[in-house]
Amino acid sequence: MASAVAGLDPLGLSQGNFLVIASLAGVFGGFVRSYSGFGFALAAVPVLCLVMPPVGAIPAVLPVELAIGLLTLPGERSRVAWTALTWLVLGTLVGTPIGVALLSRIPAEQMRIAISLVVILAVVILWRRPRLPLDMLGRPALAVAGLTSGLFNGGTAMGAPPAIIAILGSPLDPRDARATLVAFVAFSAALGTALGIATGLLNEASLGTTLAMAPGAALGGFLGIRIFARTAPESYRGHSLAILLIVSISASGSAAFVLMRSLYY
Repeated sequence: MASAVAGLDPLGLSQGNFLVIASLAGVFGGFVRSYSGFGFALAAVPVLCLVMPPVGAIPAVLPVELAIGLLTLPGERSRVAWTALTWLVLGTLVGTPIGVALLSRIPAEQMRIAISLVVILAVVILWRRPRLPLDMLGRPALAVAGLTSGLFNGGTAMGAPPAIIAILGSPLDPRDARATLVAFVAFSAALGTALGIATGLLNEASLGTTLAMAPGAALGGFLGIRIFARTAPESYRGHSLAILLIVSISASGSAAFVLMRSLYY
């Protein structure tokens, strides 16, 4: 493990301290993911980026996100809104290659700050329950949400928010909305993992960080599932919007910290 994560920590933390940070990232990400159905990468990457560069943190979270999806999706399959999921996936398949080509030329931290601010604004609007001008379950809205998710997916680990906002802004039953997000995030993680392998970013070092996060992710996932089971369905939308707001603020704060730190290192 020591050799796997060596060289990823620019602050010179000891191996023990690095493992503590990675475990905390796993617990936070696992809890968010299991409760809301989305957000492991959104929650874990900002924590990891406090002690390692995005090029190491982003690929490391994808196998954990995928593993959680594979474990939870069978139990959610009957509630997935398959038509909505299909249009999200089609949009993502078109947008991801474009995102990889475009966003790889833009500093990831600047993009994460910009995306986080847009997501925060969208959460505030959705919280007020406005009459949206688009049918959020209509094919155009879902395709655009999927396309935008794909564009954001390359190099930022923040590909899911447009799809999350579309589903949370729709009239889907809360349990159906959560199940659909579980399926979409699992697909996005599989696509991201494949791209990570193809580009060489998912390597021994990033897999070492993945393994360091795994126990914490299992603990956080267990807690998230238990709490969701005790939550009233009508509370899901509000709680999930709150989670999205928290992780977006966390992501923008972490990105700003990394940008500030780069001025001195």
